Amino acid sequence: MLGTPKKVELNYVGSVKPPGKSTRRDYQHYRSAFLPEESVITVGGARMTSLPRTLIDVTRFHGVTAGVVAMDSLRASLPRFDRKALEKLLLDGQSYRGKPKVREAIALSTGKSESPLESRARVALLTAKVKGLETLEFQKEITVAPHLFRADFLINGWLVVEVDGRAKYDGATFSQSAEQAIREEREREVHLSRQGFRVLRVHDEDIDNPARLVALVERELSSLASPKPARPA
Repeated sequence: MLGTPKKVELNYVGSVKPPGKSTRRDYQHYRSAFLPEESVITVGGARMTSLPRTLIDVTRFHGVTAGVVAMDSLRASLPRFDRKALEKLLLDGQSYRGKPKVREAIALSTGKSESPLESRARVALLTAKVKGLETLEFQKEITVAPHLFRADFLINGWLVVEVDGRAKYDGATFSQSAEQAIREEREREVHLSRQGFRVLRVHDEDIDNPARLVALVERELSSLASPKPARPA
């Protein structure tokens, strides 16, 4: 889900206690928690945790960023799950460890994210103190007649930040070739730069290191005085 190697997690429903630390393998990690019947569903003959329980566990066990990725995915596919709906589903009348993390993840979530990488980049920028950052807009439409572009992020009204996973250029994951993807990117950048916008492209390795991502954005923001786009975004 997050684009990085992760251990597979399995739920053992029952009262059996996990083995002692001295007998565990290095690759094994055990968690013990009460799992009520209503938190277990059956899909295609396989038992699994329910949607609310899964979102809660992902967030409290793996952190706010992982929770935001999961919630963004849900909100993008099922728009009825807005923030109020998530608060009712995951917070109202419930008491559990890690609830503050879940509350924060809900507040940071959006229905506009188009990829896990984009979600992770957004969380990094929203939760860091980025020098020079005044405004941060997501999936911002920019009109450069006759073209209509949508920027992953638009910072301070002039810095366009595009999140590009490396799979975009492998020529296999998506329908277009790497050459076509690069050509379209360059054409897009030319149109935007002519109107006073600056484009920063960030990749997997930048987002894997939030400090590096923040540094890249700060460098762009400090590299020149804020230009004024020739036409409003």
